[in-house]
Amino acid sequence: MSAPYEQLIRLPAYGENGSIEMPEQIGRNMIRATVRQQDSWVMTGVTRDGMDVTDAVVDFGRGDVSGIEITFKQIGASLSGTVTEGNRPVPGQSVVVFAADPQKLAWVSRFITHTETDGQGRYRVTGLVPGEYFVVAVPPLTGFTWLDPEYLRKVAGQATPVTFLDKDARTVVLRLVR
Repeated sequence: MSAPYEQLIRLPAYGENGSIEMPEQIGRNMIRATVRQQDSWVMTGVTRDGMDVTDAVVDFGRGDVSGIEITFKQIGASLSGTVTEGNRPVPGQSVVVFAADPQKLAWVSRFITHTETDGQGRYRVTGLVPGEYFVVAVPPLTGFTWLDPEYLRKVAGQATPVTFLDKDARTVVLRLVR
C-alpha cells in the first residue's frame, strides 16, 4: 500500500461561537468529521466558500483556511450481525464495509469503515451514509489495510452486497473469508 498524500483531519471540539480551530494543518487534506456518541448523525457535506469539497482534497497551503462549513444530518444507517466459520461464531475478526462504487474508494473515504467482532463473533457498524455497499468479514487486519482501495477491490468479489436508505438498520450474518 502506497502512502497517500491526503491525511485524515480529526476535528476538535467546537468553540463558543460554533467555530472550529485546526492548528498546524498544512498541505493537502480531506476533511472528515464525526459526532461522537451520536450514531445517527452523519457528515453529509463540506463546503469551502460555497463550493462542495465533501469528497475532495482541500489545499491548506501554509496558512489559515476559512469559509469551510460542515453539514451533518440525522440519517445514518447501521449494520449488525455475526461472523461465522462453519456453524460457529468467530470472535476477533475484521468486518469491512465499503461503497460498491469504485469511484468512492479513495483514501479516507467516508464510504469505508470497519470494526471487529466481539467475544461472541458479533459486530455493529453505525453512521453509514445511505447507498450501495459491500460488507466482508476477514481475519484481523493491521494498520490501515481496510482503507486501501486496491485491497477493497480484491475482496469485493467475496463480499455481500447491502443497500442502505436513510436510517436503515440491517442485520447480516457473514461467513469469514480467508
